Amino acid sequence: MEKLTKKIVVGLTALALCFSLAVVTTAENDVDSEIDEMWTMLRDLATALGVDIDDEEVDDEEEVDEPTETVAIAGIPENFTFTQNLGVGSRGTDVKYLQIVLNADPDTRLAETGAGSPGNETEYFGPITQAAVNKFQSKHAAEVLTPLNLTAPTGFVGTQTRAKLNSMLEVGVVDPTEPTDEVMDMLKDIMARLQALEKKLDPTVGEEGELKVTTRGDIRNVEVYAEETEDVAMFRLEAEDSEVTVQRIDVYFNNPTDGDLTHTTTATNFRSWVDHMAIKVDGEVVAERNITRTTVDRTDERVRFSGLNIVVPEDGHTDFVVEVTASDEDNDHSPTATQLSLGFPAGSDAIRWVDTAGTTVSTDGAERWFYLMGEPDGELEIRRTAGSPPEGAAMVSTTGDTEVDLLEFSMKAKDATVELEELKVEITESSASFIKTYIQDVFLTDGDEEFYATLEKDGSNYYAYFDLEEYEIKKDDTEIFTVYVDVLEIDIEHQGAVVKAVIEENQEVGYDLLDQAVRTDRTIRGFDQHLYAVAPLLTLVDGDASWIGEAGTTSGNVAIEFKVEAVGGRVYIPVGDDDNVVTLSDADFTTGTTPAIKNLFALRGFDKATTQEIEQITGGTKDTTPDYEDTTAYGATDAYVIEEGSSATFELFAGGTNLSAGRRGIVNWLTWFFEDEDAKLLPMVWHGDFVDHLRTDRL
Repeated sequence: MEKLTKKIVVGLTALALCFSLAVVTTAENDVDSEIDEMWTMLRDLATALGVDIDDEEVDDEEEVDEPTETVAIAGIPENFTFTQNLGVGSRGTDVKYLQIVLNADPDTRLAETGAGSPGNETEYFGPITQAAVNKFQSKHAAEVLTPLNLTAPTGFVGTQTRAKLNSMLEVGVVDPTEPTDEVMDMLKDIMARLQALEKKLDPTVGEEGELKVTTRGDIRNVEVYAEETEDVAMFRLEAEDSEVTVQRIDVYFNNPTDGDLTHTTTATNFRSWVDHMAIKVDGEVVAERNITRTTVDRTDERVRFSGLNIVVPEDGHTDFVVEVTASDEDNDHSPTATQLSLGFPAGSDAIRWVDTAGTTVSTDGAERWFYLMGEPDGELEIRRTAGSPPEGAAMVSTTGDTEVDLLEFSMKAKDATVELEELKVEITESSASFIKTYIQDVFLTDGDEEFYATLEKDGSNYYAYFDLEEYEIKKDDTEIFTVYVDVLEIDIEHQGAVVKAVIEENQEVGYDLLDQAVRTDRTIRGFDQHLYAVAPLLTLVDGDASWIGEAGTTSGNVAIEFKVEAVGGRVYIPVGDDDNVVTLSDADFTTGTTPAIKNLFALRGFDKATTQEIEQITGGTKDTTPDYEDTTAYGATDAYVIEEGSSATFELFAGGTNLSAGRRGIVNWLTWFFEDEDAKLLPMVWHGDFVDHLRTDRL
């Protein structure tokens, strides 16, 4: 036992003895019982310190005021010094050594548990480290702040702060004689009792009051998973007739089978389920306990918080919150959760307080239950995002590689953190020879990191397997990924292939905290990406649908104006003689068959149509002798020519009969041509959703 600790105990013993002799002859009988309890607490304190308080003799050596001994700081290399300034955002071993020095002194400790606490130091300088540096600078203000004419801490490790840190490294800062937190709580409680006894001996001081405790509905039915820290209950303290100071709170726990804290949960179970508890007022921790054999009462199933000094104003209230940290041990929680109550049972002497008259009173209270969920089964929610590319023309190159986005999707870890392992993505295409020739590499990126895979064939399908080991998605976090391919320089005659990415349901892509496989919860598909080296990009300019005659009659007209921009090369828009497209039959309109010459522009949306006509408005040139590869198949005689990088505007007219309200004009097909290496015109077709945005309002 160190000298300082013995001096504390002997001094308190003498103080308590003198005080008790002073009050025994004058106080009433209830004071005697208080003094007896104080002696019991003093003996508990002495036992914790390893000192026999009944032996008040102190040898001469112990009474000498020698300097406090110091030891080296474990975890910091010999001869290390701080040579660089550190602040929020700094990273590296210097930050870790800074945290070790700060944690060596309880006055400047970063945290009691979790990241940054002793033994859990990190290499990142964040808000917790900044707060600890503030405490360090305030404690050593004369050496750190005053020379710089500063009156408040900065949280930045500069020249003066580094000098102080380095001076402490030379001798160490750990004081083995400092009492533990538990001892300090007992000291605070003894002092509060002494103050209360003083007030009791003076009948002119203060008023007697009452304290009521109730359960608040702000926090209820909380689920706490393994390793999580959550607020699980809120209680209100209401004082009447006097200001009240709450000194001690005993928090009882049980399974709330009948709602009155019957203590069916054992202390052993509770210790295996909960690692830490705290009392908070206005969001600040006023007392905390690591849940161990010494902090959990095995007889009454409770955890005691002493030395609180929570002030409740006269005729006012103060709320306090109970916080718990669930254990990460395998404790056989059922999937439906273990229900626990925290609170204060009737007749338990659970809350000890003092009013301004010095009256020490106990108060019964209420309870609130919550759920310990254990280590949950992880789930992975996978969704295609709004940022995923829609169906469209993906322009590729005839002279180099092109990146083409196929799918953007999100993965959310539900109920538990998920460690990813492998993701399989199918790459589908319209031509196996195309994917074999032009697509070799597939990439996955989260915006910061990129994962690469080569395509592997399985049967008739191609798959990319992404190695995602050590990629972790925290519980309730969401990560956004994009799948894209590198398309090699393409032979123009092979353009028009359709490629998309698919992620199948029930893939085993990772593991949760229990090392159970986590699967994707659904199949997601990217939209078709039509790969073109040369293509017309279509944009709606205007569209109109109107009745011929009175509204509701059977005849109507449609006019759709749109712009065509040539990308990657020259584009040909074919037309028949005199710029007219031949009259459509009913079958052509209603079935949407593959267009022949008479519906190079096919228009759907009418029950019947009698006329259809195309007119060029601006841009482009007329070619009356286009070299179509197969004129018999299409029968087109003329073409509008749009040069690469240029555009032309067209208007499509159609008239129909037997119409009904609610119909609209929609372009369903567009046939266009491009030149091959022999300058022959080869056909391509836009159809379906690809041109579906070219539409009018409804009739």
